[in-house]
Amino acid sequence: MELLIILVGLVPLVVIGLVVWNFFLQGAISELRFQLKRSSEQITALNKQITELTQQLSSLFSATNKSSPPSLMDVAAPNTEVDDVLEKASAPSAVTEVTAHVSSSAISEQEQLATAHEQAAVAQHHAEEERETLSQQKHFNDQAWATKETSVSVDDTYQPDVISRLMTFIINYFTTGNVVVRVGVIVLLFGVAFLLKYVAEQDLISIELRLLAVCVLGAGLLIFGWKLRHTRRVYGLIVQGGGIGIIYLTLFAAFSYYQLLSSLVTFVLMLSLIGVTAYLAILQDARSMAILALVAGFLAPVLISTGQGNYIHLFSFYLMLNIGIALIAWFKAWRLLNVLGFIFTVIIASAWGVARYHSSFFVVVEFFIIAFLVLYTLIGLLYARRIKMQLAQYIQQGGWINSGLYVDSTMVLGSPIVAFTWQTLLTLHKPNVLAFSALILGCCYFGLARVIKSTTVLTLPLLGQVYYALGLLFCSISLPLALDGQWSSAAWAIEGAGLIWLALRQLNRRLMWFGILLQLLSAVIFLFDITPNYTLIAALPSNWLATSLISLAAFFSAYWSFKLAPVNWRSSAWLETIGWLWGLCWWYGGAIEHFDMFVADRWFFTVLLVFAVITSVVLQGIDEWYDWPLLQSHIWLFITFIAITLMGFMLTKESPISDGGYWLWPLTFMWLVQQLWRGDWMPWVIPLRGINHAVCAWLLAVLFSWGGYEFALLWFNARSAWVFSALMLGPLLIFAGIQFHHTWPVTAHQRAYWRLTAVPLLAVMLLWQLISLGHSGNSQPLVYIPLLNPIDLVWIGSWLLTIRWWIRCRRSQLLPRVEYQILYGLLGIVAFIWVNFIIARVLHHWVGIYYDFSTLFSTALVQAVYSIFWAATGAALMFCSTRIQWRWLWVCAVVLLSIVVIKLFLIDLSSTGTLARIAAFLVVGGLLLGIGYISPIPPAENKETADPS
Repeated sequence: MELLIILVGLVPLVVIGLVVWNFFLQGAISELRFQLKRSSEQITALNKQITELTQQLSSLFSATNKSSPPSLMDVAAPNTEVDDVLEKASAPSAVTEVTAHVSSSAISEQEQLATAHEQAAVAQHHAEEERETLSQQKHFNDQAWATKETSVSVDDTYQPDVISRLMTFIINYFTTGNVVVRVGVIVLLFGVAFLLKYVAEQDLISIELRLLAVCVLGAGLLIFGWKLRHTRRVYGLIVQGGGIGIIYLTLFAAFSYYQLLSSLVTFVLMLSLIGVTAYLAILQDARSMAILALVAGFLAPVLISTGQGNYIHLFSFYLMLNIGIALIAWFKAWRLLNVLGFIFTVIIASAWGVARYHSSFFVVVEFFIIAFLVLYTLIGLLYARRIKMQLAQYIQQGGWINSGLYVDSTMVLGSPIVAFTWQTLLTLHKPNVLAFSALILGCCYFGLARVIKSTTVLTLPLLGQVYYALGLLFCSISLPLALDGQWSSAAWAIEGAGLIWLALRQLNRRLMWFGILLQLLSAVIFLFDITPNYTLIAALPSNWLATSLISLAAFFSAYWSFKLAPVNWRSSAWLETIGWLWGLCWWYGGAIEHFDMFVADRWFFTVLLVFAVITSVVLQGIDEWYDWPLLQSHIWLFITFIAITLMGFMLTKESPISDGGYWLWPLTFMWLVQQLWRGDWMPWVIPLRGINHAVCAWLLAVLFSWGGYEFALLWFNARSAWVFSALMLGPLLIFAGIQFHHTWPVTAHQRAYWRLTAVPLLAVMLLWQLISLGHSGNSQPLVYIPLLNPIDLVWIGSWLLTIRWWIRCRRSQLLPRVEYQILYGLLGIVAFIWVNFIIARVLHHWVGIYYDFSTLFSTALVQAVYSIFWAATGAALMFCSTRIQWRWLWVCAVVLLSIVVIKLFLIDLSSTGTLARIAAFLVVGGLLLGIGYISPIPPAENKETADPS
């Protein structure tokens, strides 16, 4: 906790450090340009005055018929080069020569020329001062411009950074003008401070007289400097600043350390002195005097501090100084003065807070924090107002400048950041107080932005936008401070949706990105604080309500990106799609998480399916009301949820009709069929509507198969053929429905049903048939009868439907053309394999041979039966091939008979001394003799029949 306090306390220092760093990087060149522009304007004004004086003198000499003096136009003519201006504008010899010549040749006109002589002397004095300043500026300007590749016109108006101007001011203060008197004032201030401290420690003079003497000294310096304001302007301003600083120091010491003045009297005197200082600085346009007085005032408590001062007096004193800065800001746009006051206040207040603050000081310190924030917010507003006026005048004269220069980032952004950081440290263990503070601060900035927007005297649109952003920021911060993680995330998501809506209306991409960022941050906050907190409704914890609000905010953003985004905004399409998907994830994710925590396991998938159906119904209603095409894509998610819940039912429930399934599944598929029918006319669904129908048919097949399997288990053993055959109920029903249903949806989506749906069903049936070869065909309580048992009936039905489906597809050209020989060959192979396994089941049930491959293979009776059957099959194939003249069929029969002969001698011959072996050899031999007589090899195609011999 101590580390946290230290880190937060360093925030003001970091802000100050960044400002100073910016100053060192950007300051010097900007200040030189500004000073050079200002000095050039003053030189031009002096040249105009000298020209007027020359014209007056010329008229006087013409009247007295005297020879004309040398023209001052040649001496003070303006030039575009700075060196010429410095040489000609400040030439004292020229002015002296003119006045001397006038005195010798026009003595009778001395009274008339006296006034002109005085004016020339004043012009000479001002030119000398300007020459000193411009000479130094020229030196720095040559160094600065040597690093640039392009030249910049002096006439370009540029507002330098205030911190840069502070650096230049400090450098100029100790390098230009009357350096001696400036250093002397600073030394004098330190000397007075040390004198006061020494005299107080030695008790040599009464404290009243000491303070009075020092105050008189300060007043004397102030009056003396005031009298020199016209003749020695720079010197007079420095002396005035020193006098004001001494008076500041004296009043503070008399009030805080010696208790000679009451708080009311000190307050009045301080306020009066601040007013006088501000008035003098404004009257003389003397920013340097105001800065000197300000620095002296801020350093006064530090220089005479004994470590026992009253913090209320200290902050009251600084409050008065800041009020003086605000008064000056009403008349002058001196940003350097504003920044100095801000920096001094932040540094001294932060240092005092780290060293001296106690919780008992909360009320008083809170008042000073509020006063600090109000004053520097007002200063930033006044500065913007004054700069905007100056810029407006400059633009009216044909100039151009960046319209955003009137926003002082240090005042506008730095003051709320520092104030809220202090407030955070004060209320570290009071989150509700901090949240309330952030909310009030945000509302105040919203109100200030509203006032700026509604004023007609002077518009500051950029400053108003900054205040709107600050209000939004602090209102957003108040939410996580006052609410738990779930509600904070929901509030931020709603706020982000509102910003996206506003950004789309204003076509502001930056604001839109900020709204998207807020929605992402809301998700992060929720994930870091996912513990459920119950609301007033026990069944609705805050986490589910929060996820619902986050999803609704995403839906809102996606919808308005569809409605308001312009066509040329490429980001609007993906924002709509991603917002829709993001909302669906939070909508269903929050529901699943809630049901998992508060719904029994056996009812989980039932409730989830009900939730999916209700969501689909609501979204369809919204689509019909708002005409949002993206809502039509919800059918894909609905089908996905049906598949998930169906698998969940199969894993956790005894049957599809248990736990409400007997009414839920019919209603679900009825609604799904309605969605499929509606999707046939929806543009978003049309590209994938065939897949939607196919998946729906597959889901129905799975549901029927599972229902038939569970129903068969109620009556038969799990190993019974009835139970095994029930698994094919769904595919057979759907496959038959496709072929015998002649209305919607089969007729409207023929390819989807006859190809996309039927082919996977055929694959499932083929897989079942392969697996069924290993089943014994036990159909108890009924007796096994070949072709009339469940497995054989499913075989017959599936192949009849397959043949019919093949014929229909060939006629409709839904399948590629296949030679009939290949088709007949495949059917023959399947039928031959099927009959072989029927023989095995007959031997198993009627003879009692165990239905196992190794047992069947090692039994002589089984081998003899298979030899006879294969030989009979080969004989039948030869006979048919001879009659229909299919040579390839006769070749197949020969191959089969060859296999029989090989089998007889390799396998059957091992069963010596058995009737089965004898019967097999006799029957197969007789069949071969008969075949050779009645079924010779058919002739080859396109060739003459061979000789029978």
